[in-house]
Amino acid sequence: MRRTKVGNQNITLSVRVPKDEAVRIIGRLWAKGIISDKQYIRRLDELDNEKAVLFAKKRLETINILNKGGTK
Repeated sequence: MRRTKVGNQNITLSVRVPKDEAVRIIGRLWAKGIISDKQYIRRLDELDNEKAVLFAKKRLETINILNKGGTK
């Protein structure tokens, strides 16, 4: 499980951007570890349900591949 960065130097931003750009920004924040998996999925679900479902399927496939590789 990913951990988010904590500290008292955090700020909150509100930005109005197109939907595709918002998905890209959320993905970048998740990749850098600034937001957790749960936060990423929740935000992605709010923006675009199809992308959230696609992420969940890819994640499940990756976990299955890793589990199969580890049992050999």
